Amino acid sequence: MNATAFGAYLDERRSSLTSYGQYVIEAVTASLRGDLTEVKFKSLLKVPPTFRVKDSASAIQKITLKGYKDPMAELTDVVGVRFVVLLESDIGLVEKAIINCNGDWTPRKDRFPLFEIKESPEAFQYQSTHFVIRLNQDITIDGNLLHADTPCEVQIRTLVQHAYAEFVHDRVYKPGKYVPSSVRRLVARAMAMLESTDLIFSEAANELACVNLSVDQWMIESESVYSALCGSFSTKVTEDEARLFFETFQDLIPSVNSREVEENFRKYAPSITLHRNEENVFGHHFVVVMLWLVSQHDQVVAARWPMEKFRADLTRLAAMLGIAL
Repeated sequence: MNATAFGAYLDERRSSLTSYGQYVIEAVTASLRGDLTEVKFKSLLKVPPTFRVKDSASAIQKITLKGYKDPMAELTDVVGVRFVVLLESDIGLVEKAIINCNGDWTPRKDRFPLFEIKESPEAFQYQSTHFVIRLNQDITIDGNLLHADTPCEVQIRTLVQHAYAEFVHDRVYKPGKYVPSSVRRLVARAMAMLESTDLIFSEAANELACVNLSVDQWMIESESVYSALCGSFSTKVTEDEARLFFETFQDLIPSVNSREVEENFRKYAPSITLHRNEENVFGHHFVVVMLWLVSQHDQVVAARWPMEKFRADLTRLAAMLGIAL
């Protein structure tokens, strides 16, 4: 099929391909909803997902420029879908959702951003992650038949990448347009600044994820840290007693950074392991946060200590830190 014939084919199939684009958005969105909490899902997509069916004139131009011999197989972006997320770490969530739909289609990652940054550091717009998906079988959507192997390109961008790419696509890199070297330098500067912005946003999000944990989250976090550094252990300290500890000091822990708590506990884990038995708090995971709070608020913890039967353990733990209560 030559370029002109393929352009006519696109026009004939436009209704079916439009249904295809909407179908991909709905399938990936449903997969995301199934994997994420409602709060996380609502905060994930910063721009409503969009799709477009390739314009026939654009398709003809691309086929001609690329010298495609078999446009049906080689032109993979006849339908294009875009998801825009806030952070680079969110891109992986959309990737997973695309892969989880592999009963409907076969996904193939078509662009590897880290490699492309290394090969073309000036081309920030190419950091977008691309998948090409192809239907596994014939399907009918809204009365429109779509054949197996029909391609669709799915693009995933951060909000910063999206802003940059929209500018350079519309103003800078249009085919046949002269771009002065001064403009290219400005674009390169913007690329560097925006790439840094993406990284800073990600770092800030990681820091925020380590604070403002709820009592339930601290229960889970402390158990994970304790198991990793001290191993499993049978203890008679109950979960209710552990929860009482966290609830007693819940006004002190919102600003506590979970990574700092882990690093602090790592230093004392051997001593905790050595002193633990079934009857004392060293055998229960809440000692992870207890150690941190005593190191930072020893007198407050001593004054509020809610479990008198474990008072001796509090004194011993403080002594490990070189603190006399």
